Amino acid sequence: SVINAIGLAPIYDSTKDIKAQKNTFTVTMGTLGISSACYNLYLEIDSIGTNLQNKYFKYELSDGTNTYTGNFDGRTDGSKILLSRNETLNSTTNSKTYTLKLWLSYSETEDQTFILTGEEATRTFQGHLRASGVTGSCPELTLAEAILQDNAVSTRTDFSVTNTANTTGTIYSTTATEDGSTVYYYSGNTANNWVKLGTYTNNYTVYRGYYSTTSDSYKEYSTLEECNSASDYNYNCSEYIYWNLGDDIYWRIIRTNEDGSVRLLYAGTSPDTTNGHIGISVYSTNADTDPMYIGYMYGSSGSLTNNRTNENSNTIKTYIDNWYQSNLLTNYDKYISKTAIYCNDRSIGSGTYNTGMGRFYYGAYTRLQANKTPTYKCGGNTTGGLFESTQAVEDKFSASTEGGGNGQLQYGVALMTADEVAFAGGVYQTSMSSPYAWYYTNSERGSITGSTYWWTMTPYIKQGIGSNVHSANSDLSNGLVGLSNAIRPSVSLKSCINLSSGNGTPNNPYTVSVSDTCASTEN
Repeated sequence: SVINAIGLAPIYDSTKDIKAQKNTFTVTMGTLGISSACYNLYLEIDSIGTNLQNKYFKYELSDGTNTYTGNFDGRTDGSKILLSRNETLNSTTNSKTYTLKLWLSYSETEDQTFILTGEEATRTFQGHLRASGVTGSCPELTLAEAILQDNAVSTRTDFSVTNTANTTGTIYSTTATEDGSTVYYYSGNTANNWVKLGTYTNNYTVYRGYYSTTSDSYKEYSTLEECNSASDYNYNCSEYIYWNLGDDIYWRIIRTNEDGSVRLLYAGTSPDTTNGHIGISVYSTNADTDPMYIGYMYGSSGSLTNNRTNENSNTIKTYIDNWYQSNLLTNYDKYISKTAIYCNDRSIGSGTYNTGMGRFYYGAYTRLQANKTPTYKCGGNTTGGLFESTQAVEDKFSASTEGGGNGQLQYGVALMTADEVAFAGGVYQTSMSSPYAWYYTNSERGSITGSTYWWTMTPYIKQGIGSNVHSANSDLSNGLVGLSNAIRPSVSLKSCINLSSGNGTPNNPYTVSVSDTCASTEN
């Protein structure tokens, strides 16, 4: 069924029944001896103007009983919208009739000059409806399968420029992986990779003290008295609430993993938050010149081999483990893959390893700054003149050795990597402008952590004054391990996790469930 919406002009929501473009259509089961069928209903976009790729261009689908609503935020030509999932037909009800309404919603409070050029302004849209399904009852769907159902698949080849294109309804594929398998990842300005998983079981409040009365640079303290009595960062001391008992926990999907699990990035307690992190911390309290403290875990000094023996948890790992233990371990650990690998790539990319004042760069520097060639291989330094041709298992952090990782994580949680940020649309030392890439934003397209940078787990450089790890905000940057940045944990949902509901949008995020069989597996 082809949809041609012509003459779209902004209207009040309350008048959409009168002024919206209405399209009525029927889905009918064939007459080839089929007793039942299950289908998903999609609106596939053939042509959409730039000024319609926003939250004010809305749709409403109704079958007379159920109503599904959403908007076209970030959509572009070639993408698709899941209107309804797991619709059923049978011998009793062998057809369903729907009404689809499309309209531009008028706002009295927000600037809409991006869709208005005058009183006569109108817009056009072209697309088509598609019912895609199977005979018989509706099958259970894993989250990974839902991601492929709900998105068109594309590829990227140029990582030298940021990706801020409207990509909602599109995922990307690559084989730059450990075993050459295909993984799928989100990149650019996408808005349909939201997941809701977990509920906070406590309250968490800190007190922030600022560098000056006009500065937005702050430190966090456990009590107000501690803030007021500090020798610096003691201005405008005030309470700051991270979460309350009962708050939901939101995530953004980064990618699928080689073990089939789905990797997530922490995104706060609501889609529109500007506090999408669990706290502020140094990467390591040992911020001297010794490069061993650049490890997520570390061993002893003297050589890269010694650094990688991983007997000790670094400061940031302890912070994340404590958060996981308090908030996810009891009720949600059964959802989390133990075989998923989180890469702390300590391979040397340029220069000579030393523990003195000499400078050398880690492998990600060469990949991401010099060559602009991100990879999902851990220690994937087999090209580009890099010194390490083998992939060190000691850098492949996992909670189980079954999938080829080091098995040295206490829990299946760590951090996003700098390479994953690059795949998602970031470029080293290149700031973005609106509409940004998804990892930087909340549902309102503002920064999800404000002006605060947040840690990845990818080493960048060892230099005379200390060691630096990649960090991210609107750009991909780096910071000394002794500096404080925000922390956004990353977990991976097992490959067998089933989709419960949702289409990945902020107002309808994916929710998931775990069967007893799935709960007992590693990946």
